[in-house]
Amino acid sequence: MTYLGRIIENYMFECTDANQLEVHTKAKYNPTDSTLTFFIGKSKTEFFQKWEIPLQDIYVDINFIHSLTDTMKQINIKATEKDSVIQYSDKRNITFEMTNSYNIYLFDWCDKEKQENFISALERITELSKLK
Repeated sequence: MTYLGRIIENYMFECTDANQLEVHTKAKYNPTDSTLTFFIGKSKTEFFQKWEIPLQDIYVDINFIHSLTDTMKQINIKATEKDSVIQYSDKRNITFEMTNSYNIYLFDWCDKEKQENFISALERITELSKLK
């Protein structure tokens, strides 16, 4: 699963908001507790938003990727139950809220094969996390 985590981390680094470093999205997969964390900011240590997603408690509907614009699509990650399991915090690691969804944006300017590998890795790592 670490290999799948690396595919996700690399895609987020190479293919999201690359024209604005201060709002660039980074990802970090923790294989110990199967958590995928998204950092929005300059780096994984200099961020203004952090989203911690326990993969065993969510689902990714790959069949429902919808276009927002001509150049951008959206994948919605949702909690499997109605409970809010996705934790959102700020740069001081103060938790603001728990929520039950998170959106990942896919940009058409990124390599199509990388995008397909990312979607496949996200789907597989989510399913494998439920088997732990």
